[in-house]
Amino acid sequence: MEDTLNDEGFSISTSEAPSDEHLKAIGRFVVTFAKFEENVSIHMSLLLGAEPELVSTLAYSLDIRNRCIALRGICAYRLGSADKIRAGENLKKDMQFKQLDKLFKSVQAAIEKRNRIVHSTWSKAPETASAHRLRWTKTKQILGWPEADYALVSVKDIETDIEFIDKVDKELWEYVWHNFGSWIKQRATGNNEDVPDS
Repeated sequence: MEDTLNDEGFSISTSEAPSDEHLKAIGRFVVTFAKFEENVSIHMSLLLGAEPELVSTLAYSLDIRNRCIALRGICAYRLGSADKIRAGENLKKDMQFKQLDKLFKSVQAAIEKRNRIVHSTWSKAPETASAHRLRWTKTKQILGWPEADYALVSVKDIETDIEFIDKVDKELWEYVWHNFGSWIKQRATGNNEDVPDS
């Protein structure tokens, strides 16, 4: 790989791989996010009340962004969005839906962190404890002109992202069980009643 130059002509990407510590941290991030992805599919299965194998045929046909959009929609439905909309209620003022929106903003942030880590080119930043991270993304303003998403990244930065993914994963589990745990248990025992009020 040839060096990549920034606007000032300085190298922002080298042919040398990042440190072993960076590579290990990137690997830990990938493993952590894979667990989060799997858990999103599990939540879909629980909230649809269907066999995990059946839901997997749907879940794995969707990329992670669309899988999370689907999960958000399923959560909204289980909170009674359809009935509330039919009754003329404004969901933007409903605290349950505000909580749902807040949670899925964090989910969206987790996906963005994943894309930055996984879809970037990484290389050693000489004479620093950091690594170059460079990802070309499309711009909305000018078609055909990619935008550089560049940063010098420390191992600690990656570890902070790992902690964030773990936090969002935990918050999603807590949200599902707080709002729908009783219904999930009823389904598991064959008592198919409506979702109880949380």
